[in-house]
Amino acid sequence: MLDGACIGSWVRRFAARTPHGAVLLGLALVLGGGAAAGGPAAPDSYGVPVPAGYRLQVLEATDGRIAVPQDWHYASHGTPSGWMYTFSPEDPAGEYQTGLRIQMFVGVEKALKQSRQAFAQAFLRQQRAAAVQVLKDCPVEDFGKFQRQCLEVIESLPHGSGEMRFHILYSLMWLKDMDIVAASTFGAPQDQWDQVKEVTRHMAEFVLIGAHLGEQH
Repeated sequence: MLDGACIGSWVRRFAARTPHGAVLLGLALVLGGGAAAGGPAAPDSYGVPVPAGYRLQVLEATDGRIAVPQDWHYASHGTPSGWMYTFSPEDPAGEYQTGLRIQMFVGVEKALKQSRQAFAQAFLRQQRAAAVQVLKDCPVEDFGKFQRQCLEVIESLPHGSGEMRFHILYSLMWLKDMDIVAASTFGAPQDQWDQVKEVTRHMAEFVLIGAHLGEQH
């Protein structure tokens, strides 16, 4: 399992490849398909807008930034393949129905012997095949240092003794110069999607890897 210091050490080996000596992965327009509306960028936010009713959450392991509703919970932990951040109005330590999960997979090509794009698109194919309904199937978009592809679906998932339909928005991003793939998943019960649709827009503009990754404080 990787910790934040390990990820920082790994990423710093590639820092000289960027103009500012750091790897900044600004995933603007990742979820909502449009720029997040709201207030001005907060200090030390890396340009992430923080609207009224939201707080700036630092993603400690990767020095990232994201705007989160004030009353939402936040969890962060390492995984065997990288790192995971979870945001939800419910406690993410238990079962939750609404929220955003950001997973970072490190060393994809080295471990799986396939390209980052192939890994990301295989993930999307699996979700597409499992969907009850495909609402939006996005083409690959190029953002300079990374590429992105999204998928918006209705899925029927186990819930209690039966199943429940969820509205889910997947977005897969793969870096061009680093062996990293990031997957963001925003989901909510289908009948509650309209209540959180605005939240998806505001949380769509985040920075995953910041300028001070791996520094000791």
